[in-house]
Amino acid sequence: MISDSSKYSFFYELGVLLFIFFIFFTPIQATLNKTLSLKILEFSLINAVIVLHLTLFTFYNQSLLKLIAKKLKKSFVFLKSESLRIPINLILGIPFVWFLSSLYIYSVSYLEGSNWILRISSIIYLAGTFWYLFYLIKYDQSPISALWSMLSYEEYKNEPKQTKNRHVLIWFANLVIFYIFAINLVGFLRANMAETMNILNSSKISTEGFFLILRYSLWSLTILVCFAGYLYSLISVLWGKHVRNIDFTVIGWLTNGFCYPLFGIIIWQMVPSLHGGTLIITSGVWQYFMLSLELFLNVLYTLSIINLGMMFGVMSDKGLKTTGFFSVTRHPNYTLESMMFIVLYSSGLSSIGQWLAVSMYFFIYWLRSEREDNFMNYSNPGYAAYKKQTPYKFIPGLY
Repeated sequence: MISDSSKYSFFYELGVLLFIFFIFFTPIQATLNKTLSLKILEFSLINAVIVLHLTLFTFYNQSLLKLIAKKLKKSFVFLKSESLRIPINLILGIPFVWFLSSLYIYSVSYLEGSNWILRISSIIYLAGTFWYLFYLIKYDQSPISALWSMLSYEEYKNEPKQTKNRHVLIWFANLVIFYIFAINLVGFLRANMAETMNILNSSKISTEGFFLILRYSLWSLTILVCFAGYLYSLISVLWGKHVRNIDFTVIGWLTNGFCYPLFGIIIWQMVPSLHGGTLIITSGVWQYFMLSLELFLNVLYTLSIINLGMMFGVMSDKGLKTTGFFSVTRHPNYTLESMMFIVLYSSGLSSIGQWLAVSMYFFIYWLRSEREDNFMNYSNPGYAAYKKQTPYKFIPGLY
């Protein structure tokens, strides 16, 4: 039988399974032309996995998700074999070349305000492909790992000398970061307030309108907490508390700017539209469930930012937060925020292209987390121990 210590894990994993199946099968369930055989197949598949989950926990005290994670890790070891190195690098090169080439193309197009570069985009993609293959063949090394090595920080070696000049430079760099990102946050805050007032000014507030008011209120609260964290890092120098380090690099700006209109607008030009032609969830119990789920994730996301409190910052080492949400995973706020946005857009994801577009939330937060882990590993002597203490980056027990 299930032991007391396993009950939390049991219900947590059961909830994760149900959530995954709901997210992936709800769009199909909303399709009018679904066949009876497909409905039976879905129903059977969902119940088979739940029965397997119950059986493993009840009789073997075994976690289904951890079992899958172990199998995946073994498969990754197999994929690292020398015979598969070239084929895997060729496969990985497709999204790698597409992302770097598209980032350059749409950045130039956005900054110049003209579309001439879009006309030669195929030439740029072709040149990127040739460069990738040339580097892979000539140096017998993955261009992806080579680029990462070139852009990443080294491991932590020793504490930089804390001089007055260094503190002043870091303070001014932090001020620049605060000013630029604060402009974006003020824009978000104004938009939230405007949307809330539009709903409140309507003759009758619908149930959906009530959920929207709660959404914008939570987002506004989150922004205010972010502001408090920013401001604290600027004024705390008055009582001798300094920011340890700043990732004031091009890659630091890019990986953080992707999550804001600063560079995010370029990312969203690269992918299909998030809005489908036909909404797949428009009313009924599924709509209320998705609104409630989004609100729940929004509350958790807000709490994770409050958990950071005065330690909130962008591109900065203000110390380690190892309690609360951050004792479970290293980037809980990124997990919750990306999941919240995916649920928010799920009612309009009626094509594969839209699912690929919304998956960019996971991708940009993964990029940001990789950079932060690398920067903190270089900047903070306690981060290596924190990574051992909290090995999971996004999802407890999985990744």
